[in-house]
Amino acid sequence: MVGVPGRSKACHNCRQRRIKCGGEVPICRNCTKSRRTCAGYQRQHAFILSKEMTTNLSSSVLQGPPITDESGLQSGGRIMISRYQNKSPEATSTAKSGYATRIPTVIPPQEIPIHNVFRDRLFAIFMENNIATVEQDSVQIPFAQRNDLMLQVIGLPDLSPALENTLLAVYIARLGRQHRLPSLLHASLGLYTKGMSAMRREILHPSSQYGDQNLATSLALLLYEITECPGGTLEGYMAHYRGTMQLLKMRGAGAHASGIAHSAFHIFRLHTVLPDMAENKRSFLADPEWRELPWSSPNGERLSKTPFDCLIDILLEIPEIGPKRQKVEAMTDPKQILSGCIANINEGYVLESRLAEWFDSYKETIPGALYHPRLSSIDSVVDDAEKGKLFPVAFHFPGFMSGQNLVYYWVGLMSIQAHLSFSYTTLQQLVVVLDAMGRDNLPCSCIANSTSPEAGKSLHCLRHFNIKVLPSLGQREEWPRTTAYNICQSTEYFLEDKIQGFMPASVLPALVLVKGFWKFAPGNMSREIAWIDDMLGKISASGSAVAGVIRGLG
Repeated sequence: MVGVPGRSKACHNCRQRRIKCGGEVPICRNCTKSRRTCAGYQRQHAFILSKEMTTNLSSSVLQGPPITDESGLQSGGRIMISRYQNKSPEATSTAKSGYATRIPTVIPPQEIPIHNVFRDRLFAIFMENNIATVEQDSVQIPFAQRNDLMLQVIGLPDLSPALENTLLAVYIARLGRQHRLPSLLHASLGLYTKGMSAMRREILHPSSQYGDQNLATSLALLLYEITECPGGTLEGYMAHYRGTMQLLKMRGAGAHASGIAHSAFHIFRLHTVLPDMAENKRSFLADPEWRELPWSSPNGERLSKTPFDCLIDILLEIPEIGPKRQKVEAMTDPKQILSGCIANINEGYVLESRLAEWFDSYKETIPGALYHPRLSSIDSVVDDAEKGKLFPVAFHFPGFMSGQNLVYYWVGLMSIQAHLSFSYTTLQQLVVVLDAMGRDNLPCSCIANSTSPEAGKSLHCLRHFNIKVLPSLGQREEWPRTTAYNICQSTEYFLEDKIQGFMPASVLPALVLVKGFWKFAPGNMSREIAWIDDMLGKISASGSAVAGVIRGLG
């Protein structure tokens, strides 16, 4: 058998661009500089049977044990094949000259790599069993805007060892959970370890550390920690999360405008926004360049943002208001407290109006109702005969993206309403202190010669300040049992059997955030918190082990 490779040793991209390739492995320097996804050096080969190989082919022996699923996983998916040898008596002849003439023994490769075929088949099985089969949203999103990272990864001509091993770890672990096969779970842990080792080598290598596939590998590592959480703590997830954020920052905002980098960037923004709200920490992803450049293509065209992208842009700014409110709450100077509270309240109303504008525009894209209330069919440990169900009605959505949009909208609205309620409470406490001090004894700092309304002139004056000049909180005060309840009533939809794969975990950060806010809400919310803990257990049982770890943290 004779292999006929291509003549050029350059990578596929350099061949197409007709430039000299340095041949660096695994990614050439030209692709690194131009921020392209290096397609690798593999060539298609045409194998031709030679005349010697066809001689007495029937006497050739094909040996090797059959490959089972489990052995294929452990051996990396390679079939061992014996040598083809011509053992006929005519294989060796003696010439008249007395010299022995030996017909060359034809030896094809001893190992035929089939792991690509096995891997692609495994990917297909995984995609078939782990993509939601729910009804589609009323408005279809063009494929170019759907950011199907898994589909893009499968379409790559070659995968790095880090990405391949990590994806196989995620997929095999998922199949092991679904079919209750401990051997697959054990094999997935080995692949996860190999993937981390390969990722470390890729990151330390100057020519490959900024590669798009490293970004996808980071996402796969996060996904494995969410589903399996092998260490039983959040340390593994947080380590991958911090490493991924650092990789994003080093790559720069402009490196995520296309391909798998753009799709991975979308998902990382999703991983960032709710944890940042919980920690009251602003991410660099909220900076203007990170909200613009990833949607600006190299040819100057601007990619359109989906409604969910626009919503995330707003949510990324919400974590800024938490530290400002906490700073005011720690102040002792009444004048600084008054000015700080007024500034925080104004900022909260601005964010609320932006969310309202987004919601109005989103409603126009969805014909019909955004959700449908139904009687709840899920049981909880907090339900009893006397009190009944805590949430007797559940919300169901036209499609998964509709549900995700509304849940994240409610999360943002709940955060702003809680912020406004806490700020008004601080002002009410300040008014009590000022009245106790005696308002007449305080200096007047009303704005003189101002064109502002009379109420606005005394807004920052300790002597004449009146909280009634501010807009009424109204229903915002009821956020623990209105907006927060909406999020909880949406949980049942994400736990349905038709929501497959990793999608039930998409509601997990929202529930954790609601639980955190309820701990500081007025009134007794112990029953509601116990309900969330029960839902975390159900999400953990559905295949997201990290939910069980979070539940155990209290």
